[in-house]
Amino acid sequence: MAICRRLLRAIEWPTTLLVYGPAGSGKTLLALELTAHQCRSGKCLYITTEGVQFLERAAKLKLSADQLVVLQVFDYLDLLHIVNLRQLPLYNIVVLDSVSSIAREGSEEALRTLSLVSALLYRVYEEYMVPILYTAQLSWKPGEGEKPSGIKPLSLWLRAIARLERVGQRYRLIIEEPEHNRGWEFSYRITERGLVWLNC
Repeated sequence: MAICRRLLRAIEWPTTLLVYGPAGSGKTLLALELTAHQCRSGKCLYITTEGVQFLERAAKLKLSADQLVVLQVFDYLDLLHIVNLRQLPLYNIVVLDSVSSIAREGSEEALRTLSLVSALLYRVYEEYMVPILYTAQLSWKPGEGEKPSGIKPLSLWLRAIARLERVGQRYRLIIEEPEHNRGWEFSYRITERGLVWLNC
């Protein structure tokens, strides 16, 4: 499936983006679509904290092993080691799917590490224009009190935030940042082949 071009304009792609929402709302599929979009002319780095089951979906989106470098992390120390690698500027995109697993470790050290990693990745974006994409499994919405601890460490280093949610038989993506595009909505369905955008 092709990525929604109107969405790319709304989030001002390439950028540093957080996509969050409840389980099953299409976060990983959206991450894979953005990765496929960036991988057309080079390699992409996909850091997973939740196993490699997503690779079946990646294959359906025509992402080959030649394009996609997959690294699995098990805790925040693994993550810190990966982000210190000098090769990061060589990738066309860096995806961290999902920060929720790191934040669930709950320790101050894990959250500090997540903040440090976000700062390092932002520098890669700023200096080399490598897009950085994070996913987080959250049901929180703005106005429901304090931000969950899992996304607080990222806050300073995000230029775009998108919330996914289910509405009946379809889903919607709502832009929260950048501020001047806040409130833009995109509807989609989840299919075997990927996301089907309904208003692009």
